[in-house]
Amino acid sequence: MSAADQWPFDRWLKTAVHVLRISPSEFWAMSLCEWQILTARETQALDRDSLNALQTQFPDRTDL
Repeated sequence: MSAADQWPFDRWLKTAVHVLRISPSEFWAMSLCEWQILTARETQALDRDSLNALQTQFPDRTDL
């Protein structure tokens, strides 16, 4: 088994850019632990109140 088979970075990069809307530079700056947490499947969907609380705590920046 080659290193490419063990670590599918090309597939992960496509997921990061196309699905999660993360820039390539953000993807490559991320640790493996951060990537695994970000893509974990056992996370639960947010309910509306939790989402609203997060949006209040972390509002979108409009000055970019």
